[in-house]
Amino acid sequence: DERLRLRLENVFPPVLDLALTADGTIELDALAPGEVRVAAEIGTWFEDPLVLGEASVVLRAGERASVTLDLAPAPKLELADIAGVVFVAKGWERTSLDASLELIGTALGGVEPRRSVGAHRSESTREGYDAFRWECTKVQVGRHEFEVSEPSFSVVLDVPPGGRDDVEIVLDAPVELLVLVVDDATGEAVSTDELNWNPRRPEGVTGGGLERARFDAKRERYVIRTVPTIVELMLWSNEYLPYSGEVDLTRGVREHTIRLQRASSIEVTLRSAGTRLPLPEGWNEEPSEPVSGGATRLTSFNPWSRTFVVTTPGTYELVPPRIPGYRELPVQRIEVFAGRKTEHVFEYEPERP
Repeated sequence: DERLRLRLENVFPPVLDLALTADGTIELDALAPGEVRVAAEIGTWFEDPLVLGEASVVLRAGERASVTLDLAPAPKLELADIAGVVFVAKGWERTSLDASLELIGTALGGVEPRRSVGAHRSESTREGYDAFRWECTKVQVGRHEFEVSEPSFSVVLDVPPGGRDDVEIVLDAPVELLVLVVDDATGEAVSTDELNWNPRRPEGVTGGGLERARFDAKRERYVIRTVPTIVELMLWSNEYLPYSGEVDLTRGVREHTIRLQRASSIEVTLRSAGTRLPLPEGWNEEPSEPVSGGATRLTSFNPWSRTFVVTTPGTYELVPPRIPGYRELPVQRIEVFAGRKTEHVFEYEPERP
């Protein structure tokens, strides 16, 4: 499970990732000059690995550098069982329950960090609620996220040494939040299929899926049906600035209005002699505004164009892609106006022999 990873300064993905099987000397050749960080870790590099030891070293051209890692002992893997019951209000009309248990932290010894939980219906001891008993055996001791898919809900559970079988989770009757989305400048309703939400995630949980709000044409509102909780709302659009916010449904709030502000944006396309060119793979430049400090806030992709939603109006600079067979273009200066989309074409000329 232990890995030796080498990273460049201020770059998180490792440029080298080797299995670390024993103490001793490891020689690495043909490395680029510069400052690098060497670390011994457990777990995948992109999921907050457990660091056993790390050190930085500066590599200079033509010289050999050395670094010593003193490793802390790896934690001991402990396994335990956990079980409990989920009470679901009858208003949800659930005849079955899908749930999962996911470790928060680094999995040790090849343990599967996420497990499906088999919940079976049982006799309920709580009036007005259906009961679903569940059990998960041989899980890693520590903190886990217990997640129910319908209704959407999650909670953090501690699995202690020796395990536990006393978990009780109560999902109360559904409530509805009606959301109106309007243009902030005109007050007119905005139609969108990009209004997403999720219950606020417990502390320590950093990922998870999103639910999409349903539009009710009769009520002319977007409808979110959930347990009484705090919900997080998110909306992305090329025409408007991204929106995010929270609504606390535990306080009786049942209506909410989102006021969207028109986005200032740049849409870039490529042409040569009237023929449209596809954007090359690997072009990751973003526009910036050196005077005001304006920057890219949101980028949307497709093979033939790229749209950049920017933070402020102004004159932005953007480095065009280099396309084989065509003359290289200079840095482009693009004027962006408040609340409007600027369409900009990179015009290419073929290289002459």
